[in-house]
Amino acid sequence: MAVKFLFHCLSGVSMSQLKESGLIPGKVTSQHFDVLLSFTGIRGEMLEAALRAHFVDGLSQRDAIQQTGVNQSLLSRKAAALQVMSGRLEDASRYYR
Repeated sequence: MAVKFLFHCLSGVSMSQLKESGLIPGKVTSQHFDVLLSFTGIRGEMLEAALRAHFVDGLSQRDAIQQTGVNQSLLSRKAAALQVMSGRLEDASRYYR
């Protein structure tokens, strides 16, 4: 919950946009991750590797940080940003079915 509050404060995203269900670490396919990432401004080889380790490979954020050396705060913020983008794309997808 603290990460959601922090992200809300930093980005102006409403709390209702942050879904509990969202992306489940270890359940995101590599293709899904790549498409989702393409809709964001997230860049950086190490950051992308840490996010992939978390969402695709199922590592905890702590383990992804240890594996890649990415800053904990940065990874938490960007993981929350991916959750928000996933929710927005899911909401928009109903108009394209």
